[in-house]
Amino acid sequence: MIQIISQTLTGYQAFLGIFWAILSFSFKNIGYVLQKAGVNKAGLFEEQNVNKKVISENKKDAKNLLKTPIWWIGQLITMFGAFSLMIAYGTDAPLPLIMPFMGVGLILSIIFCRFYLKEKVTKNEWISSLVIVLGIILVTIVYQDLPAEPEQLSFYYQSYAQTPSIIFFILAIGGLVLAIIWSIKNKYKYASIIFGLAAGDIGGTSLLFQSPFSKGLVLLMADAKIVEPGFWWMFIVGFIGFAIGGVLAITFENIGYMHGEGVLVAPLYSTFQMLFPIIGGIVVFEQWTGVDISAIILQMIGIIIITIGTFLLSYSNNLKKKLLRR
Repeated sequence: MIQIISQTLTGYQAFLGIFWAILSFSFKNIGYVLQKAGVNKAGLFEEQNVNKKVISENKKDAKNLLKTPIWWIGQLITMFGAFSLMIAYGTDAPLPLIMPFMGVGLILSIIFCRFYLKEKVTKNEWISSLVIVLGIILVTIVYQDLPAEPEQLSFYYQSYAQTPSIIFFILAIGGLVLAIIWSIKNKYKYASIIFGLAAGDIGGTSLLFQSPFSKGLVLLMADAKIVEPGFWWMFIVGFIGFAIGGVLAITFENIGYMHGEGVLVAPLYSTFQMLFPIIGGIVVFEQWTGVDISAIILQMIGIIIITIGTFLLSYSNNLKKKLLRR
């Protein structure tokens, strides 16, 4: 049991976390859409012909990408989204409240594609969006029963050192390594599923290290003197952990695309990237300790609904894109 006692989350603390989470996930998804629009405008395509002549032409077209304003705007918006997520993690809102709003980002990207790229939104995408909204409502209405994230960096040190936390990291990383080795030895068998899960697993788990980095960054910006002298290094540990995890997640995602079906890789990645920080927040940071059982049940139902909706929305969107490329 972590010795540091957390205060109950206030409405203002919940609002700040939710506001920055929505801003982050919305801008990141919209930024990706604008980058894709820039790629299309520059004459580049996701699926390139193996023919050497086509590859040479695409390399030449790559220079046009740097001259495409919409691509640069997409890059800047995505960077702003990443910065906003750092701020969201630096607020007092816990992960089980922040991460479900990743679904809102997906919904807004669908709406943005509909009105900006003039893409048709399918019935399945609208249904999946409504499912996500329902789940988010269930997750959010019990915010007042959740604990606020502690200000002390020593909290994270104590959290990582707990036996349940160590078991969680061993299972998450150990299971990931075994699955990847098995897939590679069997000529990338089930690559879509294994590497999609791996990307979401490591990407989501690494976000547990972003919490001390973001919290330390916020504390340093407010007043460097309030950072605990004996635990300032947790700020560095947090940065290294989430940076390495982020690089590995992108690597696994791309391996999945190379050796599997992107229509499965993307939804698995996005779904488990959302789910693992929520589970980690509950196990590692004990963010359900002392919470009323009825609030926990509502949050569990909401999280399950959001997970299903996120997977279906991402799957439907990627399936549509695959069919359009044929």
